[in-house]
Amino acid sequence: MAEPMTCAQVFERMSDYLDGELTAPERLAVEAHLKGCEACAATNGELKATVEALRSHLRASNEAPAALKDRLKTLLVGVRGPG
Repeated sequence: MAEPMTCAQVFERMSDYLDGELTAPERLAVEAHLKGCEACAATNGELKATVEALRSHLRASNEAPAALKDRLKTLLVGVRGPG
């Protein structure tokens, strides 16, 4: 069996874990660590709640905020050039 993951290794993978982007062995290693580490389990729970709240908010919003639209326009003009 592989070495158990450290807190730092789990923390580096938490976002990918929540997004379902880990390989099966990585996912199992993260889950094993979370079962035995209260601190990482708490951090994972907080991150999961934040991601779910953000996703819910974005789904409910039919339109991007004006500031985001303005920023994207500015960036796209910079990429394409004037005109």
